[in-house]
Amino acid sequence: MQNEYDIKKVMEEIELQLIASMKRTLWSHKEDEKAEGFDWPQWQALKIKQFEDYKKANREDLIAQIEEEINVLNEYLPKKMEKEELEKIISQIIEETGASSMKDMGKVMKLAKEKCGVAADGRDINEIAKKYLTKAN
Repeated sequence: MQNEYDIKKVMEEIELQLIASMKRTLWSHKEDEKAEGFDWPQWQALKIKQFEDYKKANREDLIAQIEEEINVLNEYLPKKMEKEELEKIISQIIEETGASSMKDMGKVMKLAKEKCGVAADGRDINEIAKKYLTKAN
């Protein structure tokens, strides 16, 4: 007897599980936020810690489930901006605002985050802005 898998059906099931998980997590997150002032970065840190704990405990079933969810989510997330493009944008912001020292870091960071949105990571923006602003002195 041969097992036949319908890949489309399997993928639909994974997506439905992910959506259900996201709904539960969102509801739970909103309730936690109301009750404890629990914010998004804390929640992300908690999820990362749980993932690391699963790895330490060799919980391959839970690790595989999280990795499947990550893969599906990555299809819907905006693509990360290339570092060269980010450097160009930050350079333009520094030129346009006349930023010349680390005192101007907040202004540069704010404008870069507004311009790049979620396509650029705050740490990358900070690193590049710091490089340009320290070079200016």
